[in-house]
Amino acid sequence: MEYEQNRPFLTGQVIDGPGQEQPTEYDTRPMRRCFSRLGLAYVVYVVVSTLSQLAAVLLIEEPQGRLEWNLWMMTVTLSMYPLAFLLFYLILRNMPKARQIWKEPMTVGRYLGTFVVCMGITYIGNFIGQILMWFVGKVLGTPIYNDLDLLLDSMDPWLILIVVVIAAPIIEELIFRKMLLDRIAGYGQITSLFMSGLIFGLAHGNFYQFFYAFALGVIFAHVYLRTGKVIYTIGLHMLINFCGSFVTLYLVDIITRSEAIGILVAITELMVIFVLMGLAVFLLIYYRKEILLYSGPPKTSKKKWFLAVFINAGMILYLLLTTSIFLFM
Repeated sequence: MEYEQNRPFLTGQVIDGPGQEQPTEYDTRPMRRCFSRLGLAYVVYVVVSTLSQLAAVLLIEEPQGRLEWNLWMMTVTLSMYPLAFLLFYLILRNMPKARQIWKEPMTVGRYLGTFVVCMGITYIGNFIGQILMWFVGKVLGTPIYNDLDLLLDSMDPWLILIVVVIAAPIIEELIFRKMLLDRIAGYGQITSLFMSGLIFGLAHGNFYQFFYAFALGVIFAHVYLRTGKVIYTIGLHMLINFCGSFVTLYLVDIITRSEAIGILVAITELMVIFVLMGLAVFLLIYYRKEILLYSGPPKTSKKKWFLAVFINAGMILYLLLTTSIFLFM
């Protein structure tokens, strides 16, 4: 797989003697400028989306009944997207893009296999997050609750469908996959996969979701780079959110209604979860050779790569902002 990009990657060649030509030196300045601007864009997105929700909470009258509460909740939740997305787009609009020249169709079988991997990895990441936060709660002497679970418990099914299953996957895949990867694909697949996962994971703002969000970000990035179609990742994202919200809440409701049936459902659910986790690991190992499909510009040292990607104004601000959210919110 190859990518073309309308930005220089190399400095001039160095001649060591007659007829001898050393390899050109990799110029990391374009990469540094690229990630600095991306970091700034994500800082603006996080700040503006948060302030938009806060403004909606303060300006919209507090609801009285259940229907009014659901409409209020939908308005507050969706208010985070319009202005933040617009500003994010304007910041990145004129940035150079990588032109993808490999667009491989995705078969139904491969798509279902990818979904199985995503579900298994989601459970593994969620398990890691749960264990970590349980341990932190023990150290602090107070339990730490997952705000997402509390939020889903308070939402009606139709509201979950609109906000969690439909709206969030569309916006997030445009922001954290298409608009990001279209601008960094030329720097190599390892860089693209890792940064898509990291930026996406950090944007969730808590350790409960970070690990599986990071892993899903990597998988979604791989799918997009391989196919060139964000509709595939949007579909996967919707399916995963549906299973993590609708299906999970439905099973919890069954378990709490009847003790006998609840035990059977709980055991079956655990068995399915462990099977999915095992299948995910197996499929990743089996298809491991297909994960790295292309290389980017000439290789550079890990130190230069790290300095170019992370030691710039935009990414430093984004890391500081998201780290603060993890620690204090």
